[in-house]
Amino acid sequence: MITKAPTEQLEALIARDEPLLAYFSGQRCTVCHALLQKVEDLLRSDFPGLKAIEIDAELRPAVAGQHLVFTVPTIILFSGGKEICRFGRNLAMQQLRHQLELMVSSSPGESDQPKD
Repeated sequence: MITKAPTEQLEALIARDEPLLAYFSGQRCTVCHALLQKVEDLLRSDFPGLKAIEIDAELRPAVAGQHLVFTVPTIILFSGGKEICRFGRNLAMQQLRHQLELMVSSSPGESDQPKD
């Protein structure tokens, strides 16, 4: 499940060594709402232990700007405190799944978890 995160929590989560999916969206973005459901379904079925947060770029423009998010939806994958991959607006779910598999398999301790 993707949770909404306050700004301070986002930065604290990025600083950790655990994989993180940050989903930047907008309240008036219909594509954002449709894609969010697909991303949540993917995480629920294939990556249930992955931490995922949603940031409303309209309500938090400074946070979006700090992460160079100028269009929504944007998905940024973080691991080890660093950005490792970014997807903007047009996204194939297969590409996201592939990058998540790579990120989780290369993350310490994550590869030991069984997939359901």
